[in-house]
Amino acid sequence: MSLRPIIASLPSKFAPLIAANLISDAIFIKNEAIQKRTDLEAQHTFEWGNTVRAVWGASIRKDTLQAPFYLNSNKTQTYDLKRLFGHVEWQANPKLTFNVGAMIEYDDFTGTDISPRASVNFKLHSDHTLRLGISSALRTASYLEEKFQDKVTINTKIPNPKMLIFQYRANLGSLNPKQIISREVSYRGKFGHFNVDARLFRDRIIDVICETNRTDFTTPFNTFLLNPLSVRFFENSGSAEMNGLEFQAKWRMLPQINLLLNYAYTHIRQTRSPLKEEYVDAMPRNTLSAFITHRFNPKWDGSAVYYQISKTHMLGDGNDVDLVQRTDVRLARQFKNGPVMGEFSALVANMLNNHFEEFANYNTHKRRARINVLINF
Repeated sequence: MSLRPIIASLPSKFAPLIAANLISDAIFIKNEAIQKRTDLEAQHTFEWGNTVRAVWGASIRKDTLQAPFYLNSNKTQTYDLKRLFGHVEWQANPKLTFNVGAMIEYDDFTGTDISPRASVNFKLHSDHTLRLGISSALRTASYLEEKFQDKVTINTKIPNPKMLIFQYRANLGSLNPKQIISREVSYRGKFGHFNVDARLFRDRIIDVICETNRTDFTTPFNTFLLNPLSVRFFENSGSAEMNGLEFQAKWRMLPQINLLLNYAYTHIRQTRSPLKEEYVDAMPRNTLSAFITHRFNPKWDGSAVYYQISKTHMLGDGNDVDLVQRTDVRLARQFKNGPVMGEFSALVANMLNNHFEEFANYNTHKRRARINVLINF
């Protein structure tokens, strides 16, 4: 980790002094982390008569983490999670179906939490169905957000300052789980060889977990903080609302040709501050894809897919990603030799060679091609 960019950004009265008296221009950090997870889940599905179906189950999970640098402790940390869930579907009559369920969770960070959901389906016609639904879900803070206590310091050759703080993060803990309350109205319909599935939704996101600067940090005596913005912690900060539309259409154009169209529109707005400005742009406003398949004969088939994703600001270590346009083409041949069956396929990804970024400017995609062989026996 080089210090030259940091030193260059310091006020002129500090930079020459620090540059001349550092022990080394590099920091070597042993930031190894070892994490293990054990998860056991069981569920039971059954029916009551001809009108009721149900599923219930439970799971237990134990996570262990040893990360001396990040947790400021050599002790192995543990995290336990227990879950109990159930769901019931009741067909009141051929045109009306109810669904209700919930999951109860108990974990070491937030205690007991409940996530319920309910929906009702109206069969307007044998080929047309309307559904109304509401649900609530929670995301408990991760170890990074709840417990991390990492610090990077540098000793100097001079008595004042004796130590430099390059990075400091002391999470306060006791974070509330991030909650999302989702409401939706959806429709499924069939018109001959044309099928439609559309959904309108409104999601309310509460207690967003965000990383932010600490303003209450006091630099210890005889210590200099290189960058005030490097003192960070996580907190529940702000709320948002997400409204949108999802649409899917399937069209059997010919017995050998099928077309699938997908479109999604999403708009995020802040409902309670403070939220990072880029949060409202963290999801593409428009997403479009078109997928066409053609069966030439029982052995040969081909497909082509087009994706388009509008400009997005990726959170974390991502950045602004411009409009993405990508076209993939695939050709495949199936074969059979006695009990052995398989497939040869060739794929050209991003065929038009429109360079695009998937998450950040260090992750740029160009045209790629590959050949796959699948064998079943």
